[in-house]
Amino acid sequence: MVKEAKNGSSFLFHNGDLGYGLGYLHVWEQWQNLIEPFVTLMPHMVGVGNHEYDHAFGGKNDPSGAPGNGFHPWWAGPNEYGNDSYGECGVPTNMRFHMPDNGNSVFW
Repeated sequence: MVKEAKNGSSFLFHNGDLGYGLGYLHVWEQWQNLIEPFVTLMPHMVGVGNHEYDHAFGGKNDPSGAPGNGFHPWWAGPNEYGNDSYGECGVPTNMRFHMPDNGNSVFW
């Protein structure tokens, strides 16, 4: 049974640009320590944003499972995918947050 938070919420969805880790794992740790009091109160789902995912070229570490050069959805403009993640390619997000398997995990 899910208890409601004081503001009446019973679910938290954080859609991308989570912690701006920019390739530094200690930043991820600091951010997760900050959100821990909130995400332990209710179900928490995340989706990747450009600052967790983007890579300018390659993508050999890309865990999205998307064919070709990674997860680049049709709705993203041509200039939206660059190098905002500083080479993370979604790996820290994918390894830290386990989402339902009935889709494309954190790569919706």
